[in-house]
Amino acid sequence: MAKRIYNVFEKNMASGAVSGGVLVRANTQAQAIGHVVRNRYGAEVADQETLVRLLADGVKVEECGDSE
Repeated sequence: MAKRIYNVFEKNMASGAVSGGVLVRANTQAQAIGHVVRNRYGAEVADQETLVRLLADGVKVEECGDSE
């Protein structure tokens, strides 16, 4: 499969607007996004105190689908 150049951008969930962009040559859209977010985001199992704090702040738990 030939690599394509993807524009990976940040979406504003409230307005639907997009900002900036990073050009990434990759085989798939998922690879391009992964390349950009790898150094910007992290993930770990939430401990009890983190859960209590974030839920109290109104953060909703999102469900990740199998296809993601």
